[in-house]
Amino acid sequence: MKKLIFFLIIAFFCIFSDSKAATIQQLFRGLQNQPVTKIDKAEVAIFKAKKYQTISNFFPKIFAVASYQHFNSPTNLRPMTPKESSDISRSFGSMPFGKNIKQIGIEFSAPLFVASLFDMAHMSEKLKESAQWRMKINFIKNEAVVVELNGEFIYLERLKQSIEKRKASLDSQLKSIKLACENGRLPCVYKYKVEDAINALDIKLNDVDAKITSIANTIYALTGIRLSKPAKMALSGNITGRKYKILESLRLKTEALKYSAKASKDKLYPSLMIKGFVYRKFTKAYNTNENTLRNYGSIGVFLSIPIFDKPLYSEIEKSHSEYVKSEFELEDYTNRIKAKAKTLKKTLDLIDKSIIIQNKSVSNSKKLLKYAKVAFKLGRMTLEEYLRYEADLLNSEAELYSLKLKKWQVVSELAVIYGEDLKEIVR
Repeated sequence: MKKLIFFLIIAFFCIFSDSKAATIQQLFRGLQNQPVTKIDKAEVAIFKAKKYQTISNFFPKIFAVASYQHFNSPTNLRPMTPKESSDISRSFGSMPFGKNIKQIGIEFSAPLFVASLFDMAHMSEKLKESAQWRMKINFIKNEAVVVELNGEFIYLERLKQSIEKRKASLDSQLKSIKLACENGRLPCVYKYKVEDAINALDIKLNDVDAKITSIANTIYALTGIRLSKPAKMALSGNITGRKYKILESLRLKTEALKYSAKASKDKLYPSLMIKGFVYRKFTKAYNTNENTLRNYGSIGVFLSIPIFDKPLYSEIEKSHSEYVKSEFELEDYTNRIKAKAKTLKKTLDLIDKSIIIQNKSVSNSKKLLKYAKVAFKLGRMTLEEYLRYEADLLNSEAELYSLKLKKWQVVSELAVIYGEDLKEIVR
């Protein structure tokens, strides 16, 4: 019965532990449903709507209209020819004049040629593409943040394990030193020095635990997944991008501003519109007081030529200046990104070399500590020297973990620059 209870407890613990574990891919998927991603999706939807709004200017506009008007003297429903007026007068008919006129009908208009509309359509398309690239890069940036945070989580967990091992080692030594102090073979000051060293490790553990809590909360805010331990990560591929895709959004925005500047200039060209209306008007004839109605319609082509438009000239200058400014910003950003990418690639190579060297240092530190323990036990080494070897191993391991964290940080930055989805290269 006791064995059954024991195995049930172990099984429950394993299930509970697994429920808190998450893979890096799950963290990436969690990002997709968070507000930080939905904001970018909403922005893309806005620019798509703006694109359709611009294109809709090519379509005709049709309105149903109705009105009621009162005049202080009889007014005609529509213009009349002299013959029509003469015929009505001779027959003593109802003249289409009245003080109260009701009207229903349809009005329509459509552009036949408006040069700026074509440029505005191109501009809206580029702005939409720019927003799509901005959404993609922002998502990769958030993926990079998750990778960096999880990498720091791994670093802190490993550092915590190393500190606990050093603390266990010092606890073991403390027991031996206390026994030696009681027997008078060692001065009691040794005991206090080792206790101070253990206290310092406890403070480091508390600091590490506080950082782990902060990182776990930040990951939860980004992904909606709360971690009790870091997700395992490994590179499944290399970043081989040749194109700086981080520049795409700004490049497309610059193209959009180019079309915007052209649209402003094209407003100087003549525009051609077709307009028309069909009305049915009702009134009581002023001469017979009988209800009468008339249909009235018109269709025409209208040419508009700007001769002098001061606000338009200012708009042209402003839009051109915005385009030129964006071009310079793109050139400056490109130069900085190229330099940064080159630096990061070189840094990544150096980190890989440093990790190999640091692994050797950790191995040597472990061997030296092993010898130091024996030398201290035999009285051939002072306590201060022994404690220094303990600290050296901890520092050596911490440096190794730090290098691995830096590698994840560099890989994440390169992925953002080249626009490579981290889901594809981190498993």
